[in-house]
Amino acid sequence: MTQYFAFRQFKLWRAPLHTRVLLTLFDVMMVAATAVGILMYRVRTGLTPAGTVAWYLGNEKTARPGDEMLFARSLTELLDVTHPHAFEQSFLFFILCHIFALTRAPSWFKIVVYITSFGSVAVDLATPYLIRYVSPAFAPLQIVNGAVMGAALCTLLAVPLYEMWVYREPAATPDDEPAAASGMHAP
Repeated sequence: MTQYFAFRQFKLWRAPLHTRVLLTLFDVMMVAATAVGILMYRVRTGLTPAGTVAWYLGNEKTARPGDEMLFARSLTELLDVTHPHAFEQSFLFFILCHIFALTRAPSWFKIVVYITSFGSVAVDLATPYLIRYVSPAFAPLQIVNGAVMGAALCTLLAVPLYEMWVYREPAATPDDEPAAASGMHAP
């Protein structure tokens, strides 16, 4: 129980410098890893629905001379990608959401960001199978979901960074002191 109250008293803007540096370096590496992932997806698909369909369903019937020949992804290939991504993305978002939990953001907003984060992971894991085995019409979903996941990631990175390096706790006013001393909260 003591740990719970210690957690509730921890504030990012009051964190020691070494903790803020550690969290910032982690965030920088997550930005770099995400940028490489976006670049990789861009090279593979051109970030277009048609490119996404070609990546998962192949292009052997539509490839022109000089185009890279792509073949439909097998179930084994999809599973080889899904398995590590299921762990890595979930773990990454868990860590980032845990840090985000330490911010001043309202509880309702935190819940929205958590659901959006893990929901985007679920959609990201499902869309290759939907495209490959259900319909190529799901290709735009993967691109839209990438934007949603990116927005969640930006929120999870930006808000804690702002609180660690920019935000400063407002100075106590003389009116706040009697309420604080008595343990009562001002209206």
